[in-house]
Amino acid sequence: MKFKQSFFKTKKNTQIHFFRINYIFEKNQFKPNTMRRLVFISALFCGILILSCQKNDSTEISLTPSSLNMISDDAQVTHFIDQIISSADFYSNIDEPSQLKSGLIDAGCAIVTRTNVQGVAYPVTVTIDFGKGCTGSDGKIKTGKMTIVKTAPWKDVGAKRTVTFENHTVDGVKIEGTQVSTNNGNQTFTWAGTITMTKADNTFVTRTETRTRQYIKGFDTPSMLDDEIVISGSSTVTKSDKSTYSRTITTSLVKKGDCDFFVAGVVKISKTVAGKEDTYTLNYGTGACDNKATVTRGTVTKEIVLKK
Repeated sequence: MKFKQSFFKTKKNTQIHFFRINYIFEKNQFKPNTMRRLVFISALFCGILILSCQKNDSTEISLTPSSLNMISDDAQVTHFIDQIISSADFYSNIDEPSQLKSGLIDAGCAIVTRTNVQGVAYPVTVTIDFGKGCTGSDGKIKTGKMTIVKTAPWKDVGAKRTVTFENHTVDGVKIEGTQVSTNNGNQTFTWAGTITMTKADNTFVTRTETRTRQYIKGFDTPSMLDDEIVISGSSTVTKSDKSTYSRTITTSLVKKGDCDFFVAGVVKISKTVAGKEDTYTLNYGTGACDNKATVTRGTVTKEIVLKK
């Protein structure tokens, strides 16, 4: 057998290798040494291909700093929206006889007014005016107005509350959009709508979602500190950089009134990259009150610190 030129051609910065072996078989002319070299080179080439594939697979399932930041930011937005909903609960009941969930009214902060048609109990409009800025009982600085239109008392099945905002900010983040709450009975409320949160640098996140909140504890008490609420639902998210993703609560989130963060629950976050679904799992734990959660992508799991 006659053995012609063999060579590697490497294209810079691409890690793509071209390997070519040209050979001519002539009848009954096999040389053992040449065949051994050919087998060795072929095995080496296969090894390079396998290592390259393994490297690509590892890259696909890695958790990069940017992906961890995305999940951390999403968790912060979730926390933010939950606080908005809690504020709506907090303020919308102060005009009701039982004043449920208004036991910790922000003294000296917001000015709350109630208006309705004379002689007609409902609908009622509750306006919470934070003015140019005041610090609530949650330690956050709020400005502008939050308006809540109620069709019936909070505890009545079928009662709706529509929440809107006017120049409203929380710790410098502008809040816009509408949220509608419906009492479904069995201490369960559905919240649906779209909220946009814009930071001082004009970056924003818009979330459209439907979530269900059910009170497990504390429903009939004035304080929110003894509440325990389980939350389910899904949403779609659009960011100012035009990226989008979806999120689904696969194991109900658990929120306790005396803890700043969710204490349990799992969220699946999915985005499409180059035509393929890229999936992350955010796990809040199994009940401990802390600022820790884990993020999983493929077989890789890392811990993150939750932000308020």
